[in-house]
Amino acid sequence: MRGRLAIAGGTLVPALVLALTVALPGCERGLHEMYDQPKYRPFIPSPLFADGNSARPAVPGTQPRCEGPAGASNSGRECGAALETPSPEPEVIGSDGRPLSGATAYGGASRIPLPLTPELLARGRERFEIFCAPCHSRLGDGDGPVVRRGFPAPSSFHTARLRGAPGSHFYAVIT
Repeated sequence: MRGRLAIAGGTLVPALVLALTVALPGCERGLHEMYDQPKYRPFIPSPLFADGNSARPAVPGTQPRCEGPAGASNSGRECGAALETPSPEPEVIGSDGRPLSGATAYGGASRIPLPLTPELLARGRERFEIFCAPCHSRLGDGDGPVVRRGFPAPSSFHTARLRGAPGSHFYAVIT
């Protein structure tokens, strides 16, 4: 046997190790079954829970996972601080007795449920220029720099339908 390995230049053993390294991990099913498990996508209704939601709130006392040099940079939380379970926000009721929230503004709310202050308008303009203008353009005509690079054009804010829409419509779309 020693003579054959010497004749092959000692490449038989490394070739065998390489072949086994490539072939054996493909036989492992345990880790791959994590990809094939049944699961709910976010915001998909579920008959499993009484409230019908598949997304569950964090268990009280849950610790955020913070690893690596920038582990907490995307959450704004300190590593090790327990997550707070959010309480449901109270509904803002309009003068007609109907809720005035972003989710129900399509149902006929006539105003935005926030006081319009100069600071809020300045913040809205800043957010529009950051998040909306790249597609809709600063003029709102749907011809922003992203569209000029070949992406589909969004709706123009100058159409009759959107010009006649109440401010609550845009509040609902954005929120």
